[in-house]
Formats: sequence, structure tokens, C-alpha cells
Amino acid sequence: MKQNVKIKNRISKMLFLPLIILISCKTTLQKKGEASQHKEVLQTEIVQQNKYKISDYKNNKNYFIRNIDINKDGILDKVVCSEKFKGNELLFFQKNKENYNFVIKTINFSEDGGRIIDDVLPTKDDNNVLKIKTFFPDGGLDLATYFIAFKNGKWKLQKTIYETRNWQKDATKRYICEVKQDILLSELVNNKGVNRIKQIPNEEDREKKCKSFIENK
Repeated sequence: MKQNVKIKNRISKMLFLPLIILISCKTTLQKKGEASQHKEVLQTEIVQQNKYKISDYKNNKNYFIRNIDINKDGILDKVVCSEKFKGNELLFFQKNKENYNFVIKTINFSEDGGRIIDDVLPTKDDNNVLKIKTFFPDGGLDLATYFIAFKNGKWKLQKTIYETRNWQKDATKRYICEVKQDILLSELVNNKGVNRIKQIPNEEDREKKCKSFIENK
């Protein structure tokens, strides 16, 4: 009986041994895969940092630069933005000692045939780090201000404030419409992300959803 038990134990060990080896190999391969993926991410970040340099935008007539604390660390960083009619680019460079490291590229909310960039300014509230002002260049009141927040290490379009008039009914009545967005800036680099931006409420909804006041002529 004892001999039979020993034989069974040996057989059990022989059956489980390949399984243990297989699990060990799978774990090793998984760790190698994770390490390789992490290496690729780091290499991509290095390539991006080398691709975008703050020096390329200084004294460049196609861009303007603003000194803004983009991550609430009390240190002024650099925000690069396309000039009016020169493009739809917005880049953040974070100050690191004497250098400025590229961290993100997104849009400045300029539109073809619509509103264009006006300026990029720091905000005075605690919820956001900067605001991007746009306007319609062909006359009339049509403004949109985009508020950017920094949370959990990422930049996000928090809200948009639209300002307009209904010139067909009452040109003296001004509407101010605050629209929540909650979209990561990194998602706004393609049409799918841009299409998520909520626009100003329709005219029939503005009385309920927007603030309004009568302007003096």
C-alpha cells in the first residue's frame, strides 16, 4: 500500500511539474512584454520631446507664446499657440530647471469658417489653469471661451462659455451660456474628439439654459 501511495505521489508531481513550468514561463513572458511596452512608451515620449522644442517657436510669426502655470506647481511654463489664421495648434511646455519640456499638443479651437483664436490667458479661479478665447472675425457677437483644468496629471476641457446675441429678434439682448464639457485635451487631436464638444444651446433653449441681459445702446 505504501509503495502504491509513493507511486501516486510521484505521478502527481510529474503531472503538476509541466504546469508549474508553463505558468512560470507565461509570467516571465508577460513581464518581458510589460517591460518592452514601457520601453516603447518612454521612447515615444523621448521622440516627441525631441520633435517639439520651445526654441522652434520663439520669434516665429506663426505662433505666440504665453507664460502660464499649466500644472499648478507655482512655476510659469510656456504655452505656444498658432496665430490668427495661421493654424489650430496649442502646445504645452513644462519648465524643468532651465529647460522647457514638451508635454502635450492639442487644438486652440479655431474653426474653418467659424471662430478663430483670440488669446490664451491664465485663469483666476482654482478649478482651471487657463482659458482660450475665440471670436468670429466677420462681425457680430459670437464668442467662445474654453476653460482648461489640470487634474490627476492630465489636462481637460472643463467647460465653454458662449456669448452671442439674437440680432433677428432683439440685438440688444446678450446671452451668456455656460456649457460643461469634461473632455481630455489629448482626445481633441482628431475629428471624433472634436465632435464631442458641446456647442451653444439652440435659440429656442437659450432662455432656459443661458443667462441674458439687455445691453445699453
